[in-house]
Parts: sequence; structure tokens; C-alpha cells
Amino acid sequence: MESKTERKNRAERLKKLSAQGMSLEELATCVLAADPKPLWEEEKAKRKAKGEEKAKKKARKSTT
Repeated sequence: MESKTERKNRAERLKKLSAQGMSLEELATCVLAADPKPLWEEEKAKRKAKGEEKAKKKARKSTT
């Protein structure tokens, strides 16, 4: 039952992603420099809006 495949090394995995004329080092730098901050900010804004909505509901419920 030797069906497990061996994981290719990092260079082999990155070869498929590299653009024409781009070295693997440049590709790795681009991938590592990708900034997740815009996605994080969007998620943060959604959570804040949801929390504010929840607080409004709670306030309405307590006043009645």
C-alpha cells in the first residue's frame, strides 16, 4: 500500500507559477510579499457592522 506520493520540493512546486522570464527567487519574493491586509480590513469591517447591528437590536429589546 505505497500509494502516498512524495511532496515535490519548493522549486518544483513554484516552477508552474513562474511567469516567462521570472526567476524562482523573484516569484517567491512576489508570493511572500502578497499583502492580506485588504482582505483583513474587509473582514474587520463586516464584524464591526454585525456587532453594531447586534448592539442596536439589544438596545431596542431592552427599552421595550
